[in-house]
Formats: sequence, C-alpha cells, structure tokens
Amino acid sequence: MKKPYLTRLTFLAATMFTLALFNCSSDDSNDDNGLSTQESTEIAFNSNMDQTEAAIADLVIGIYETTSAQDVGRVSSTSSNIPDCSTFNISGSSTYREVVINFGDNCNINGHAVTGTLKVSYNRDPNAQQISINYELENFTIDENGVEGAMSILFQRSNGNGNPQFTHNLNLTVNWKNGMTSSRTGQKVREQIEGAGTAIFSDNVYLITGSWTSAFANGNTHNYEVLTALRREASCFYFVSGTVSVKRTLFEGLMDFGSGECDDKAIFTFSNGRIVNISMN
Repeated sequence: MKKPYLTRLTFLAATMFTLALFNCSSDDSNDDNGLSTQESTEIAFNSNMDQTEAAIADLVIGIYETTSAQDVGRVSSTSSNIPDCSTFNISGSSTYREVVINFGDNCNINGHAVTGTLKVSYNRDPNAQQISINYELENFTIDENGVEGAMSILFQRSNGNGNPQFTHNLNLTVNWKNGMTSSRTGQKVREQIEGAGTAIFSDNVYLITGSWTSAFANGNTHNYEVLTALRREASCFYFVSGTVSVKRTLFEGLMDFGSGECDDKAIFTFSNGRIVNISMN
C-alpha cells in the first residue's frame, strides 16, 4: 500500500537519517591521557549510536501509537507524510498488527541515502496494561552504513508515576562504511512525561534511564549507565540534557548532554579532569 495513514511521521523518518559520520584514523598514537586515536573515535561513534538508536525507537513508538488505534480496513492512503520513495503496509486482524515500511534500494530522505525495511508487530489489546512491541531491521542501511537488529519494546500504559513507559531491550549492530563494526546490548527505560494522549507525536517528551554495553570488533567495550535521566524531546534529534557514566579498561568519564538546548553538542569529562567537546553532527 502506497503512503497510508501515519500522522506526523515526516520529521521522525527524517531525523532517523541525520546520522553523523566520524572518520576513524589508523593512527594508534596516544594523547596526554593515554588515549589512542582509536579510543577517542570510539567515544564519538558511541555518542552517534545513542542518537541513531533513540531516533529508531522514536519511529517505532510513533508507528505503534498511530496504527494501534486504526482498523486495518480503514487505513487511509491520502494523509500520510511518509516520503514518496518509500512504501507502507499494515496488515493483521482485530487483535494483531504488522506494519512494514520499505525504503527500497535508493530512498533519499533529508539528503541521506536509505535502503531496506523496518518491520513492527504487536498484539492489539486496548485493555491490556502491557504490550510487547517487536521490530526488526532488514537489509537496512543509512548512507551505506548497515544497521542490524531485532528488538522489543515493552509498553506500559501507566508506571508508578502514572505515566506511560517504554522499556527498550537493545540488540543493535552498526557496520560502518569505513570498516568499523560496533554493537550495543542492554536496556533503556523511557518514561513519557509530556504529550501522552494528544495523538501528536512531535509534542512527546521522555526521560530515559538504563544501562548498556557497546562493543567493537577489535575487542574494546564501553559500559554505560545513566546517572541523570536523559531528556528526549521528539521534536529534537538530540538528547537535550542528562548525564551518562562511561567506563572502559583504560579510562572512564562522564558524558554531559547539556541543560535543555536542542543542539548536537555534548561534553565528555575524563576521570582525570580533561574535557573533550563532542559534536554529533
């Protein structure tokens, strides 16, 4: 089905593909803190994976919130904001949904070349307090960087604070076009503090907590734990605030995403006090 009903997802699809690229140097020399160029590059790649993974989750949640309220036979083909270069299909029954977005072999979105398929499926039960949303990336690339994963998000209609909550089980791999491979496992919990029930995804605001591990093909691993909840505003591609602890064998430090501005800047402070400015664009 070409371009069916999916309210206000243009900006979601676009933000998915503002993937920043960091050039990996083969220079293994150390800086004054004992960090190699490779290690510094890994910090940058991890920061980028944060934004990419969060944007994919934005899209999956937006698809769920829109399609779970629609009857399969009443999907409109006239009000979608999905780009013309992609196709969209919803199938299932009164109790089950499968949603497929196919970006084809050469879909240009916001200046970025996108290929492959995103599949989202879930059991539809308006009375259930918890719903498991499953999604899968198939032959999926962004600017020739391959993104792989088959993951799930547990949706709770109301958590202890009375807010909707999404628990994201991570299992994502990025095969960067320069030859680097990185993967991520762990869990992130999104508490929705604004925008619930408005049917407009762009006004959603989340607080994200959790811990995860990023691993590289060369054997290096980075462990992350959110210390101050990350604020995710659906209208912004980047985290606007929050802090994350980063630990690795040879170094550790704190990633700070700022105090509320929507920008591509973060600050990494090593345990010895050295500060590095991180750009994610």
